[in-house]
Amino acid sequence: MALVFLGLSYLVFPWLLIRFYQGRNVRRTLETRDTQPCWVEDLPTPILVLSSLYVFYLIMLHILILFNGMFPVFGAFRFGFQGIVLLDIAMACLVCIIWGTLRLRLWAWWGSVILFGLFTFSTILTLFRSSYSTILSGLAFPPREMEFLRGLPVQGYHFAALVGMPLLITWGVAVLSKRYFRPV
Repeated sequence: MALVFLGLSYLVFPWLLIRFYQGRNVRRTLETRDTQPCWVEDLPTPILVLSSLYVFYLIMLHILILFNGMFPVFGAFRFGFQGIVLLDIAMACLVCIIWGTLRLRLWAWWGSVILFGLFTFSTILTLFRSSYSTILSGLAFPPREMEFLRGLPVQGYHFAALVGMPLLITWGVAVLSKRYFRPV
């Protein structure tokens, strides 16, 4: 079921949104309602995609706070206060990167390549080396939820592939977008 949802969320939903917003009626409606051009319209499409992905990851980092502040650090998870502090640092860096990316600053490109490179490597390594029981023990869910989750036939390397692929793709898009950035 998760694979079907992922397939829909990564392939079908974006395609439907693109088809909808490129429609003639939508375009005419937007043009009649807003006659002034917006600064976003001048940005290249890859920059808009990259910024949207960064916003998505910013939201996902907030969700990790609900998982006891779970944060992967090169082979081990940090939970609780340590994890939340690391999540806050990552979120602050990501906000700066989003701001710089929308302004096409070269430092933002370097920051995103470094941040996503380190975060991708750290996440894949940590999930690959972690057992499912180790991950569950750090989450500190209520007993009933833990009982349900223990019954799932997954391992850490399953999560490494599931989470690692979108991170690798985002990192690749960031690397390939260098030509749109300019020095200050």
